[in-house]
Amino acid sequence: MRQAALVEPVPIGTKSSARRPTSVKLTDRDRDLLGLLLLARYLTASQVHRLAFRGKNLSLAYRRLLKLSRADGHPAFVGQRFFRTYDGNRIAVWAPTPYAISAALARSTPLPELPKHDVGSQFLEHLIQLNELLIALWSNGNRCPRAAHPCFRWIPSDRVRLVWGEWEMRNGRKQQRVIQPDAVLELPPRRRRFLLECEMGTQMISPRNGNAPGATLSKADRYHTFLTEISNLDGRKTHYQAQYADAFAPEVLFLAQSEKRASSINAALATWRTQRRPCAIRALTFDAAVIELRSLAGLPSLASAASRPPAELTEPPLMSDAEVRVVQRCIYDSMMAIKCARAVFRELGRNDLPQYPATYEQAWAALARLSSGSP
Repeated sequence: MRQAALVEPVPIGTKSSARRPTSVKLTDRDRDLLGLLLLARYLTASQVHRLAFRGKNLSLAYRRLLKLSRADGHPAFVGQRFFRTYDGNRIAVWAPTPYAISAALARSTPLPELPKHDVGSQFLEHLIQLNELLIALWSNGNRCPRAAHPCFRWIPSDRVRLVWGEWEMRNGRKQQRVIQPDAVLELPPRRRRFLLECEMGTQMISPRNGNAPGATLSKADRYHTFLTEISNLDGRKTHYQAQYADAFAPEVLFLAQSEKRASSINAALATWRTQRRPCAIRALTFDAAVIELRSLAGLPSLASAASRPPAELTEPPLMSDAEVRVVQRCIYDSMMAIKCARAVFRELGRNDLPQYPATYEQAWAALARLSSGSP
């Protein structure tokens, strides 16, 4: 995978004494994009491209993000962070700053507040994957949609706390339990609420021996308690009904990246629910969820939903393939020159032979990853 360009290229002939950039002038598309970033929390440049710049070159989205991120004495509306995927690839993501809130509110209300703390880098890949569903739901052709969607409400994880009390049999004390879904999607016209869990496939489905809180069925147990058990507030409402008085029908969706994983989860849930009160918990692939949820909202289907991979963790290339091959040839020629020089030094009986660069192999490997061809 190609690495993201970390800085915008400076045109040839640019002088260091050039006039300092002025504050960015926000367009309606900028404000709508900032509103969507407040919902998503983090997006890659390719995700921003599909949301706000579809049909245009990816570099346009990247340049606009750079423009929105440059403070230079003026407010920066977005900031950049990085994480490494499970495969070791370094990915850039973009997040809104507090200045984005007032700018976005001019186009969409209400919008969630920003969290006080950033999520850990280990959760960023998880969140970027989940936001593929947000992008597919909000997709509106070549126009950037507003964050205030007429059919959906998307509530990020840091704004959701499903809380209930539970007695501990060992010590006779009441303990507070909390579930934080990865996001909550509400469909007000349908009076339905979806509690979303993004399945990355790294956790086991059944907990087996010992306590495995991250296992899929362990999560299902906690959701089952919240959705079906009676709250002590009045003895008639479930924990869910005590927290949500709007009578929206709840459903837990485990979002899987493959049909095989979704089928395995549903098979495990089928056995799991035979000894429990009925409640709506199931697994869907991301593509199936897009099709179903857009249909429920009365939105047209997306022709590309079935063919696009769940997440496009790609960024604009740092160098083109041709440029990579030029650098590879330069390194190769330099190494051959050193080799020839060493041979001459040996013939002269000299011991101070020129040394090969210690980082040669790492540099060559990095260039090989950037290039789709061979030198």
